[in-house]
Amino acid sequence: MTESPDPQANDVSRRRFIQTVSAGVLSAGFVAWLAGLESCNNAATNPGTAPSTGQKVTLTLANESTLQSVGGFVRRTFGGNNGGHPVLVVRTGSSGSGAFRTMSTVCTHAGCLIDNPSGGQCLCECHGSVFGATAGNFSSNLGGPAPGPLQTFATTFDGTTITISM
Repeated sequence: MTESPDPQANDVSRRRFIQTVSAGVLSAGFVAWLAGLESCNNAATNPGTAPSTGQKVTLTLANESTLQSVGGFVRRTFGGNNGGHPVLVVRTGSSGSGAFRTMSTVCTHAGCLIDNPSGGQCLCECHGSVFGATAGNFSSNLGGPAPGPLQTFATTFDGTTITISM
């Protein structure tokens, strides 16, 4: 004679199965959440770092009226340089090769684009990070959640031409 299966044994197995699956789903969700945080953290430390293309771009000072005085700036995109995002070329001095500096507009916190300089600073309106735009604090993180400064690009000036190494 064949024994009939114990219905309670099936209930326990079913209950244990549901508990195990639920725990697995919760664990997977937690792991995905942690991975998302890590991804956000990686993006937060690197979103403003675009790979160098090795290209040089130039601006002729005579053609850039906003760069004629200290504190003036231009916001430009140079093809795929800086990940296709604009850069800010800022006049930080009156003469010499250090008269112009260039920084990325991509915030190092979450990758939002920063505003144009105002009062020697640039604001990221997404989360409130503030970056310097003067000779003494150029691209520095002055406040907010950004973990570091904005990416900068080597910039030289020969008296007529501004050259940016992207």
